[in-house]
Amino acid sequence: MKFSFPVISLLLWLLPQISSAQSEALLDSIERHNTTLAALRQNTEAAMAGNRSELRLSDPEAEVGYLFGTPKGIPNRVNLSVTQPLDWGVLTGRKRNLARAADRVARASYAVQRQSILAEASRLLTMAVYYNRLCAELAVRTATAEELRAACEEKFAQGDLNQMELNKVRLNATVAQAALQRARAEQNVVCADLQKLNGGRPIVCNDTAYADYPLPALADLLRHVEERHPLVDASKAAVTQSEEQLRVARTENWPTLNVGFAGEYIKGNNYSGLTVGMSVPLWGNSRAKLKQRRAEAVAEQLSLADVQAQLTADVRREFADALSLFNTAALLDAQIAATANAGLLARALKEGQLSLLDYLPELSFYYEARTAQLEAERDAQLAAASLRSYLR
Repeated sequence: MKFSFPVISLLLWLLPQISSAQSEALLDSIERHNTTLAALRQNTEAAMAGNRSELRLSDPEAEVGYLFGTPKGIPNRVNLSVTQPLDWGVLTGRKRNLARAADRVARASYAVQRQSILAEASRLLTMAVYYNRLCAELAVRTATAEELRAACEEKFAQGDLNQMELNKVRLNATVAQAALQRARAEQNVVCADLQKLNGGRPIVCNDTAYADYPLPALADLLRHVEERHPLVDASKAAVTQSEEQLRVARTENWPTLNVGFAGEYIKGNNYSGLTVGMSVPLWGNSRAKLKQRRAEAVAEQLSLADVQAQLTADVRREFADALSLFNTAALLDAQIAATANAGLLARALKEGQLSLLDYLPELSFYYEARTAQLEAERDAQLAAASLRSYLR
């Protein structure tokens, strides 16, 4: 049986693809327009403003009393007092250091959220490229299946094809079309998720080739994670804050002073002068708070060590997975490039060397291998994107 229909080459994926290298620009757009990050930036500014609100002494207190003298003839008396509480934490500058440490915690908290959102954006951009590649591949498969169906309809009308063969060809075309529609639906979901991350603004990723980023070196990753990862920065900031809170708690354990002016004014007799008051840390409330701050400082140190250990373990595991996935993808690339039979199958069918019922299973096997290759590339790129997110 010979077929004269034109065959669309299934080897288009071998042609060089040029990436628009737009991933970085899209990530920048998402960082600018993401509504969650915008709210977090505002919250960070508000938190830092709140941290600075405790850096001044409390307002002075003034009191005036007018006392009527009794019995009749005793002169009235006017009492006047102005007092200013002294805060050792403010006077020694320790509360200012605490405010700076709290500012660092706020900024680190924002950086953690930023890193998480950009990591999700990078994952979605990788998935967008994957679906661009997959949909292009499935479009070629669908066009080829439709051409085969049209040719077989003509052969069937001429009596050169039986009903069973025609039914298989029709089903093959329907399955190809369904696969393309499903892939496009999943592609739309990814685009919608990217648009949501971009603050609702439309975002377009037309790349059909992954950005050519080298896999980060493990030593660089580990060094960066241990020193500069947002979670590590946040833990270090929390350690510094707990240490400053401990220093402030020590000042609160000192006797509190109040200085002021007091006056008593009676007709013919006036008394005025400076006053000094002192609180006596008698019942141990300050000592209990100091003990609490010491425990919190130790806990934050342990938390920092745990975060560094967990991140280091995660990086080592993800790096090993990425290497394995890239090796798998490279192996499939090499094998498919060396054994691609799509063109041979089409030529054999056209020249009558292969029956239609043998051609379809062979073509399906090739499709499965090609799909596996696309998925392996996707998984490898997702692993690489996850590793790169540690460096942001």
